[in-house]
Parts: sequence; C-alpha cells; structure tokens
Amino acid sequence: MSARQGESGLLEFCAGVARDDFSKPGDKIQANVCRVAAMLLRTDYPEASKRLDEASDAYFTLHPEDLVSSEDVLNNGWIIGLPRFKDLLSRKLSGFLP
Repeated sequence: MSARQGESGLLEFCAGVARDDFSKPGDKIQANVCRVAAMLLRTDYPEASKRLDEASDAYFTLHPEDLVSSEDVLNNGWIIGLPRFKDLLSRKLSGFLP
C-alpha cells in the first residue's frame, strides 16, 4: 500500500469520526491521526475537532504508551503533510457539518 493510499484510508476514518458516525480508533495509528486531525480542525470545525479529540482520548486512556508526537505522525508516514491533510479533511467535511 502506498503512503497516499494509507493516508486516504485514515482521512476517511477521521471524516467519519468528525461526522459522528460512532467510529472509534482501533489502533495507535488511527488514534494518533485523530488527535492530529482534531488540532488541525480546532478553529474551522470546533465540533468535529471535539469528536476527534474525544475518540483519541478514549483510546489513549486505555493505551497511553501508544501516544506519539505530531512530528512522529509525519515521520512515520501516517499522513503526508499537515496542511495537505487539513485541506483534504476540510473538503470532506464541508457540507456535512455546520
């Protein structure tokens, strides 16, 4: 799987959590990317950001050892770039959220 394919799946997952489809992170990658997505959306989509934060917090409450820095999310190749990920996620959410 390419980096873009992996990022695309994580983007869809985060968009679902942000839209409140009851998805919860199942692993450290999803949880860490949700946490970063929450930070990226805090200003433009505060409710979506809150849902992403809550989802990642629930995971890290059970698995605190899995928390990594935003820099490590990038270095591990889970997302390609912060501005790009924010833009793509914002596009997915526009029209679905107030």
